[in-house]
Amino acid sequence: MKWVPIWQHNCNDFSTLPFRMEELTQIVQVTTNVSGIALRLHLTNLHGKSELVFQKLEFSFDETFHVKHEITLHGTATIKIPAGSRVITDPLKVAVHTGQRLFFRLSSSEPQNYLDFANTYDTTLTNAGMIRKADKLPRLRKSFTARRGWFCLEQIEFWTAAQPKTILFTGDSLIEMGLITDSLTALLNRAFPEKVVTLNSGISGNRLLHDAPTDELLYQTFGQGLLHRLPDLLEIQPELVFVLAGGNDLILPLLSLQAGKQKVTAPELLAGVTELQQLVSKNNGTLLLGDLLPFRLGHSNQVKLQTADYEDAQQTRREFNRLLTAKNYVFHNYFVADAQGQLSSTYDLGDHMHVSKAGGIKIAAKLYEKVVRKLELA
Repeated sequence: MKWVPIWQHNCNDFSTLPFRMEELTQIVQVTTNVSGIALRLHLTNLHGKSELVFQKLEFSFDETFHVKHEITLHGTATIKIPAGSRVITDPLKVAVHTGQRLFFRLSSSEPQNYLDFANTYDTTLTNAGMIRKADKLPRLRKSFTARRGWFCLEQIEFWTAAQPKTILFTGDSLIEMGLITDSLTALLNRAFPEKVVTLNSGISGNRLLHDAPTDELLYQTFGQGLLHRLPDLLEIQPELVFVLAGGNDLILPLLSLQAGKQKVTAPELLAGVTELQQLVSKNNGTLLLGDLLPFRLGHSNQVKLQTADYEDAQQTRREFNRLLTAKNYVFHNYFVADAQGQLSSTYDLGDHMHVSKAGGIKIAAKLYEKVVRKLELA
């Protein structure tokens, strides 16, 4: 038996837009595809400037926490996470079975800033809720159109005899939001209990080639470019790495003055993808890359549709997707576009850049057989 990561959502750097809470209670719901006899949590304060303190960390099989178990760190109930660090809790001996929903509650009565932030839009498998009170229970709301966020909880491990194959989902908001990845995970979980786990390391706004621009506070939350952060992510030794990235390399130069000086060509994107594939292969993994979905920006984004830069970005997307047709590790998303080459209204979340839950289900259904074959699950 060994410790196996069964769930992960990387916490992103919100040091430029910290969440100030006088008190906090948060609940995070996780769904497992693996059984185990003990669990432990990875909690982060990697981007924090001072120590974070949680007076309680509890586990339950129900969201009301009618029956609960205390999780400790170094034998104490108070969880202290030093600035710039990650801690792993003491193991909690509890029998967990495939398909169960697990609930974790972290409470703090300390006024403090939270800078390590994760979120999902798809609440099917992962969900979260928070309230600005240390002694109240937040509600978990189910939706696919609003962000559900939490702090510090990044990974859960089980002590298990199972030997599941690991899929690392990484890239930009199309990954982070979960609408595609959780739809695929649900299909895999039903078909292959104990055989596969999926881990999410997407960052909204993330680019393939360049780090986050620094000319706006929000932009600074977009993280290191994927090529820069991937080596650390690959330390979990995933068998399959599924990537959706590159769209922000085209969109951000239309919005950010700094990124506007980092315009990329289709051959440059292709070179980045080649490097991506080499990194994954060197790590004994298999890459599966989705091509670039259509996007459309309007006046609300302070971008005029008729500008030369906008048309250049659209042309680069089309050219890049054509170049990708020669690669056997590419998954093509042409079926979510309409006759005009835009994201179909059937699958559009409403911002013309992200797919809805219906779009996520459609892509997952097409992607499922490809993933099964590459992982040799059947």
